[in-house]
Parts: sequence; structure tokens; C-alpha cells
Amino acid sequence: MTLEPVRLAMYCTGCIPGYQLPCFAGLTRDVFARNGLAVTMLDPLPGPANVRAVAAGERDFCLTSVAHFLAAKGDDPALGARFVFMVARQTHMAAVVVRGRPAAHGRPIATHADLDGVGYIAELAD
Repeated sequence: MTLEPVRLAMYCTGCIPGYQLPCFAGLTRDVFARNGLAVTMLDPLPGPANVRAVAAGERDFCLTSVAHFLAAKGDDPALGARFVFMVARQTHMAAVVVRGRPAAHGRPIATHADLDGVGYIAELAD
């Protein structure tokens, strides 16, 4: 199996908040690899710069705060969201993986209808 490379920028590697632990578990338990992803975790850039790096293609995804995203969005209203996780009192962390879509259907996920044909890595929620 050829693994798809994915660059994931973390949020705060100096303090390691608990909500990013599923990312580390995904690597150490080979969850990502079993689902076709070769994930590389990167140190974050400060604040909104992390979001801008994703938009510029320097990273594929980032774990960030809504405040940082909104600050970056304020500078560039056309900036798209590419979040991996969101933080909530009851964890529901997971990953959505787009696999095997025809080229015509390879657009970003923007509506519920776009979820047709995606996979859900439920093991990250454990």
C-alpha cells in the first residue's frame, strides 16, 4: 500500500494540550498508516501564521484555535478552513479521509452531499 503523505502542524508542542493526544496515538498505534496516511507532525507557527501556512500549501492541515483561524480569515477573507480536530468538552475527535473519488468529484468538502465516498477513522475517537 502506498501511503499518502500528510503534513500536520500541531497547536502547542511546548505545552502538549490533551486534545492533541489522539494525533500522537494515531502515529504510535499506526492508525494513520493503516488508513493509508503517512502523517508527519510539524511544530506550529505562531498564532494565525499556522493557518496561513496551510492555506499557502506549506502544511496540509493544522490543529489550531478558532481565534487564530478568524484572525487569519480577517486578513484574507477567501481563506478556506482545513481543520483536523475541534475541541469540545466531550471528545469526538476523528479524521475524515477522502479516497478514490473520480476527478470530477474531487472538490473540497463543503456540503453534506460532499461527504459521499469519504471514510471515517473512528479509532481516533477512542
